[in-house]
Amino acid sequence: MSLIDPLEQFNIYLCPFMFYHSNLILQQTIHVGIIFFIFELFKHGYYKTQFLIIFNFIKNAVNGVLKLNKNIYLPFFVIIFFFILVSNLSGMVPVSYTSTSMLTVTLFISSIFFLATNYLGIYKHSYKFITIVVPINVPILIKPFLFLIETISYLSRVFSLAIRLFANMLSGHILVKIIVKSLWDFFYTTLTKTFKVSSDIYNLADCLVPVAPWTMLMSVTTLETVIAFLQAYVFIVLSATYLNDAIHLH
Repeated sequence: MSLIDPLEQFNIYLCPFMFYHSNLILQQTIHVGIIFFIFELFKHGYYKTQFLIIFNFIKNAVNGVLKLNKNIYLPFFVIIFFFILVSNLSGMVPVSYTSTSMLTVTLFISSIFFLATNYLGIYKHSYKFITIVVPINVPILIKPFLFLIETISYLSRVFSLAIRLFANMLSGHILVKIIVKSLWDFFYTTLTKTFKVSSDIYNLADCLVPVAPWTMLMSVTTLETVIAFLQAYVFIVLSATYLNDAIHLH
């Protein structure tokens, strides 16, 4: 991977297997395997306690929005939380990238969820589901304009889920790549100059100058890790909100 272009980490290359699968599909397959491994790990001993803490955290977040007597949708939110979390954190591994920093991936996930939500809404309310974009107690002259506005607002939910996740992951990883490249260039230039111009070992003290960039890199990396958890949490909360609107028509 080149250090010249910060956007190179988001390129997709085709691998010449029996069928042409991109590295993106391969990475998503690995993510699914990691999630199954995590679930198996959480079944035993100490890790089971940690899983219950995370599970209750997700349960409280979803139940705070989705008003249902039974947690029939909770397994879905647990799986989608871990999938997005693993996808977000994968970009922290060297010579890797975050699949959720690609708009096609986040848009695919949000579109599938949007279609499933509408299916559940139509299944539960039949033709009355149209009231989600056309309120009942509204003057008939205003209904066409309100229908247009509400429809655009409702369809924008797909893009709000996708773009929020995509933009946060993309911007953060580009910043990390730029800082890493700057540090690489600095050390390469400094070390080359040190050993070519003078053999004085004290010139190596020049390498200690970029304390601020190193501190910035560690801070940004920590922030990216926190954002990876936060964006997974935000995604399931917004998803639960949209699902609640479809199930409980106002």
